[in-house]
Amino acid sequence: MIYIQGNIDICQSLKYLIIARVQEILDVVNNDAIDYNTAESFHELRKQVRALRALLIFIKPLDHEHRLNEDRKKLRDWFIASNIRRDLDTLNDYWKILQERQSSSFSDVSLLGKYLHDRSLLTIAAAPSNQLVMPLLNIKEVMEQDNKWCAEKKSLTNFVKKRLRSWDRTIKNKGDSFELMDKQELHILRIKCKNLRYTAEAFLPLWPGKDKDNALIIETLRNLQDLLGQIHDIDNTPVIISDALSDQNPHIAFEIGFLRGWQTASRIKSIHLLKKKWKQYLKAKRPWRNAN
Repeated sequence: MIYIQGNIDICQSLKYLIIARVQEILDVVNNDAIDYNTAESFHELRKQVRALRALLIFIKPLDHEHRLNEDRKKLRDWFIASNIRRDLDTLNDYWKILQERQSSSFSDVSLLGKYLHDRSLLTIAAAPSNQLVMPLLNIKEVMEQDNKWCAEKKSLTNFVKKRLRSWDRTIKNKGDSFELMDKQELHILRIKCKNLRYTAEAFLPLWPGKDKDNALIIETLRNLQDLLGQIHDIDNTPVIISDALSDQNPHIAFEIGFLRGWQTASRIKSIHLLKKKWKQYLKAKRPWRNAN
């Protein structure tokens, strides 16, 4: 965790935080030993980029001259381009679990598994890691320009409290009628939970002595994010396997039917669990709510 203090100049504090996060990603991208053809390395990189994007969105009110806009958009575009590979890999992992549970129902060769694997390989070039280097270097350069990107004098703690409260309130106002939300509404809620979680984690050092509250609110946000992610993956499956849906081979048709049946049951369970975790989220103490 990067060390920050609320009594340090807000622009300086955020400068150190952002530069450190940028450098962490650059170190990963520039590490020739990492093979981005592997799902683990690629998805870990996505998490780091997503966390940085959340921070850049969080500090937008301080960027009066919009110096970070273009590079933030480039990170967003890279992330969006990488979504298809993430979705394919995630669905393939889920499919493997189902195969293991019902191994007697399938032949040794899964046409759906091959379809997902082959399509994932084809998408590797869609979001090459080297596309991240230039926007990351530009963000770092902006941050190093003697705080020209930020002219605020307010305290870091007060700014963070206000922003976290606002983001938290936006999520809570969504209510818990998850059955009535369409997939786009659930997806937006998932993004908001991600942003709040990543930024709340980044600023945990501002709340010393609140370790229990810190851990609880982060855990509840992670639970919401995970469940909303599972629901999103289920809702997005027809798009991911659109080509396979028109395949006339009865083998792959059987596998798709089996997959969608399991997903239907899993979605109902996820919605039920989401309502339970939502109540825990509402009850969780927010360290930024009453912090000095």
